[in-house]
Amino acid sequence: MWCQESANAANVAPTVGILRCDANGAELSTIVAWAANLGGLEMATTPGGAAETITILVANVISTTLANGDRLKVQLGIDNAVDQGGSGTMASGQNAQFFVNGPTGSAGQSQIAFTETIVAQSSVIVPVRPRNITPMVRSSYW
Repeated sequence: MWCQESANAANVAPTVGILRCDANGAELSTIVAWAANLGGLEMATTPGGAAETITILVANVISTTLANGDRLKVQLGIDNAVDQGGSGTMASGQNAQFFVNGPTGSAGQSQIAFTETIVAQSSVIVPVRPRNITPMVRSSYW
């Protein structure tokens, strides 16, 4: 992810959470707790932000089965650097920023990658066709 803290004294580290949600966005369960030590270390103070890599270890993942229609919610958060493998506690009067939706290979490019295979559910045609009713298509995403 691409992020920045206002000063070295800010002592801010990035963290993420991953949740299983239903089709309406209601949270059903936690897959990765954002408070877990993900080793993000302290954010850089580089103007415009800098790349920061967080690796989520198997020990921090709660094995979860996704159902058709489930969605994944990714939470971005900040934490004390000391709680994420760095040093120092967040100081008052400072700030931190995340940059998202930047072009590939540039400032603001953020991504999440999974080692597991996750397949999106595509449109499903319902096989029953009552008289005078057109076929129904249901889309589910997760």
